[in-house]
Amino acid sequence: MRSSVIALCATGLAACGQLAGATPTVEPAASLATICDPMFVGQSRVVEGFFIYPDVLTDTDPLTLILSTGPGGIEPYVHVPLAVGQGANQVEPPPIDATDQDLRVRTAAGEVADMSQLVRVRGVVTEGDMGDGSTCYLADAQITLGTIVNPAP
Repeated sequence: MRSSVIALCATGLAACGQLAGATPTVEPAASLATICDPMFVGQSRVVEGFFIYPDVLTDTDPLTLILSTGPGGIEPYVHVPLAVGQGANQVEPPPIDATDQDLRVRTAAGEVADMSQLVRVRGVVTEGDMGDGSTCYLADAQITLGTIVNPAP
């Protein structure tokens, strides 16, 4: 009887992925080239990329950053509005003469990412007008550090 109870508990834990050695499954990231497709509007999606400042920095809060496919603003990209501050999922206040090298973004875990750090961003795909025409952005962003798999030597 006791061995069947232990086996049943082990089976239950294995089904939940809680046994030692269980590897969590990472949700695949959507492509930055397709994230703004109308079929994704209103959905929570994950994308990966590198943050840069917008072309013109304003003193608005939130500050809308650009998440691009490579460091330095390689297209395609999506806009990500983030609160300005020192908290989770926030962009630190930029200096007056800021360049992308000054960029510091806090993840949900409080880690700091700069413009050279790959990040994963989960947000709700939303259509809007950024003042320069129709665009899309990721609202309510949750940020984690990304992992570059098989980086070039």
